[in-house]
Amino acid sequence: MAAVSGRVNGRARLLEVSPGAAVAFDGAAWVVEAVEPQYGRVRLRAEDGAHKQVTIRWLVNHPDCRPAGPAKPAGAGRQPVGLGDLTPAQQERLRLRVAHLLEAQTGFRAPHPRHPAA
Repeated sequence: MAAVSGRVNGRARLLEVSPGAAVAFDGAAWVVEAVEPQYGRVRLRAEDGAHKQVTIRWLVNHPDCRPAGPAKPAGAGRQPVGLGDLTPAQQERLRLRVAHLLEAQTGFRAPHPRHPAA
């Protein structure tokens, strides 16, 4: 999750909510510690070490919430995506989908006609 939009005084704005992004509201600066998009939650950490968990909806609709500092690039500090991130069942499903895609594009389930798959 990189940025979400909200409205302030009738104007649309973007707010960075990925881990490491800085936001300010109610006179305090916070750093996004974690984002749980499946639950619609953001975990924030203040400069003094205090923690707060809020919903994304609450954060982007807060009338005083604004970015606090330069936006961090979306992929900065993140582990690259890899096949190992998937469960064995998801890996098998991915292999079947790629094979189907290759067959639809080339007529073969393997990338080369000399090495066709079943």
